[in-house]
Amino acid sequence: MRYLANLPWTIIGLILAATCFPEEFRYWKNDTLVFTVHFIWFIPKKYIGWTCGHVILINKNAKKNERLLRHELVHVEQHDRYWGLFPILYLWERMLRGYANNRFEVEARSRANSPY
Repeated sequence: MRYLANLPWTIIGLILAATCFPEEFRYWKNDTLVFTVHFIWFIPKKYIGWTCGHVILINKNAKKNERLLRHELVHVEQHDRYWGLFPILYLWERMLRGYANNRFEVEARSRANSPY
């Protein structure tokens, strides 16, 4: 059921992936598609990864960055945990606490530092 709740976000992720000139993709655990893309045009350049539903976009210059992949996989788990509400909760946290103190980013950074 959680996959169904996140399906709209996954579809959005797939559409956006197609607009970022994907170089390659791989299937990952938790039914996640990881796309290596030339650039992620809709976020600031300092960010090299982005997750929407079960789709992860990784900048081609960071495709071997396992810590980044673990970080983004935590966001996939957060999507599953909060069903279809995660993007709304994430944006709310971001407005209240900013990027660095956003509880979802804090969790992702913390868990990315340990093996997945």
